[in-house]
Amino acid sequence: MKKTINYLVLAISIILMASCSSKQDPLQLFLDSDLAASQNNAAEFKIAFDIQSEQQGNNKFSSVIFVKKIQREGNDLLAFRIEEEGNTVITFDGESFVATDEKNNTQTISTKPMFAAELASRLVQNFYMIIDTKLDTAEIRENSKNLEYIGTANINGDECYHVKQSGEGHGEFKVENHYYFSQKDKLMKKYSSEIRNKENKLVQAVSYEIKELKLNQPVEDKIFVQSIDSTKYAVTNLDTQHDMGGNPHSEDMKMEPEDTGLLKNGQNAPDWTLLDASGKKVTLSQLKGKVVLLDFWATWCTPCKMVMPSIQKLHEKYAGQGLVVIGINSFERDGDPVKYMKEQKFNYTLLLKGDDVAESYKVQSIPTMYLIDKQGKIAHSELGAVENLEVKLEGTIKKLLANK
Repeated sequence: MKKTINYLVLAISIILMASCSSKQDPLQLFLDSDLAASQNNAAEFKIAFDIQSEQQGNNKFSSVIFVKKIQREGNDLLAFRIEEEGNTVITFDGESFVATDEKNNTQTISTKPMFAAELASRLVQNFYMIIDTKLDTAEIRENSKNLEYIGTANINGDECYHVKQSGEGHGEFKVENHYYFSQKDKLMKKYSSEIRNKENKLVQAVSYEIKELKLNQPVEDKIFVQSIDSTKYAVTNLDTQHDMGGNPHSEDMKMEPEDTGLLKNGQNAPDWTLLDASGKKVTLSQLKGKVVLLDFWATWCTPCKMVMPSIQKLHEKYAGQGLVVIGINSFERDGDPVKYMKEQKFNYTLLLKGDDVAESYKVQSIPTMYLIDKQGKIAHSELGAVENLEVKLEGTIKKLLANK
């Protein structure tokens, strides 16, 4: 009987010890995950997305990713191949960036290594939870706020630690993020985010899972290379647009190159009225007193998609200070701009059927961006996915917001 009691006490002690040790430090989970990702040299996986929204219902899609660490002139880079649903393939081999859209018979390219790497860096951020070239604990500590350890969950057969992050959201909306870190390899295997209105009604839910992950297996370099074929595809050369922008590091550089053909700084911005996705009218003249950033774009335009994360960041940072960010969908083919912005969690204003407005603003290629000052005058314009775009726009935005 005494031995039985001792076993019982031992069993209870083990259970209590397990219970006490199971609670995890959520910040440490982020740090461990980043360290694990920095130690991987190659990966192959699928990202499966699940998007729910009020207007678009439920939408599921996935992309297949191949990624590998490489070195170019002493710099650590990530070469990658993204195979999207809809016959779009995007590659970067360390020197050339090529996006091929088989559906629309287009290719978007950059063959200048430094600029191609700048373009690629905007996409590889989506891989950092699996493979990373650097360990940045300072950035993690800055971004890892309002964290709460929830417990464990099984994600596709992988036992994971579950962390919740509550955010302030935008305006009347509340945002709640969830992260799932593998107990086995420390990597983040699932992310989800919910946006709710002030009545706590779900407005949008986004989640993605990492599936079929293979780490540090041989990946042939040729998978990151695509042939550029101007006889088969309509080719957009981003290097040409970049060259038109001049040297972004020159302090004496003109705000608007003479040969862009865009509206000149200082002239009145043409007024317009367009509808948003809900049918609400938005008129430019009613925004006087605000600084307005216009981005002319379309879903088929790869450079447009590449600059949109930077546009979103500017919206998040300066919307409360008087900046109004508007994406004007123009020259659209058969894409769904409302669906695309919801999938990407871009929540700045989207206006539809902007072809006539684009014409009045002398937009001949996209993306084209304009900054309009508080008096309704053109203050700055940018053509294409130029280097350091976010920095250039932000500098002008700060000046315009400071002016009365």
